[in-house]
Amino acid sequence: MVEKLDGQVSLISMQNEVLLARAETKDLRQEHLDQFFREAYARAFDQQNLRDSEIESDDVDDILHQTITRHEFAQAIGMRETDLFVQRMFAVTAQSDKEVITFVEFLEVLKKFSSDGDGRVQRSDLADLLRSLNVTFGVSITEDSQNDVIDSILRKSGAGSDAHYLTKTDFEAIFLQAGKGRPLGIDMRGAKLKLDLQETASLNSFAVPSTVDGSPDRQNIVGTIVAATATYRRHIFILFIFCSANLIIFLDRFRFHFYETEHLDQRRVMGAGIAITRGAAGAISFCMAIVLLTVCRNIITVLRETPLGELIPFDSAIGFHKIVAFFAAFWATVHAIGHCVNFYHVASQSKEGLHCLFQEAIVG
Repeated sequence: MVEKLDGQVSLISMQNEVLLARAETKDLRQEHLDQFFREAYARAFDQQNLRDSEIESDDVDDILHQTITRHEFAQAIGMRETDLFVQRMFAVTAQSDKEVITFVEFLEVLKKFSSDGDGRVQRSDLADLLRSLNVTFGVSITEDSQNDVIDSILRKSGAGSDAHYLTKTDFEAIFLQAGKGRPLGIDMRGAKLKLDLQETASLNSFAVPSTVDGSPDRQNIVGTIVAATATYRRHIFILFIFCSANLIIFLDRFRFHFYETEHLDQRRVMGAGIAITRGAAGAISFCMAIVLLTVCRNIITVLRETPLGELIPFDSAIGFHKIVAFFAAFWATVHAIGHCVNFYHVASQSKEGLHCLFQEAIVG
């Protein structure tokens, strides 16, 4: 451990375990931030259920001396540090130091949310807040359109579109109504979008729980299916093409050997077995050609940089390679079973029938 005192540097020996115990890791910092916001909300809104039940009295004193940076404040409200709303909010909140916010300063801002102290928010104040957020995110919307949106939200939540004030119950109904939708996966021209779920950990810890118990309703199930379809739509399209090609090849070979070779002796003796084995053989040939292409890494690397990379998920080539192998194994099983059935039909024929099948062979 190194300390600098009056221009002098002194070395202090300390065990590694002690240093690790005093170190503040990323997870520990996130836990302190959660306690910071919980305690602030509990004191500002006089809601004891928001306070962490496991917190001790010594930890409360530590929270009172905690400070948060602009970056941590932006993460807590799910926005960027450079957003205009964050900069203005931080400028209003930070008094003693422009770089950090103390617990007392954050608590005073929360108390100002209700300027009259009656626990209600005027509708005009809510409209001003939404208008500032629209400017922050670059959304252009007229005042009439915004009022129509607010009326629709209030009407759906049951608060009433003609309400001039909103209470805590109204906000809970609004957020519960907004949580019913399911997000859709969006593929931005093949780009992979990664979300850091820990950035919204502070917000998620204060989510209002739903009072409705039981299994998910039909709307949530449909939303899950739609979300999965939107996320993996390219994979689904490729699998549909591959499965359709297998089925077409099998049916084409089956039709030819079942209907167009009825005059041949093999078709008469073996029946539909010869058609099944020929159709499975054609599908196996197709799968064997595809299964090699899925592991050509150099070719895949080149094609990934072309416009085909936006249509075909080359990153899932190994997974598709396994699927093709499973299809090849399935058709090989069908082909083997078909040959077993054909062998039985041949073995059960009379000597005259075998002469017709094997005219060049000598049957004793």
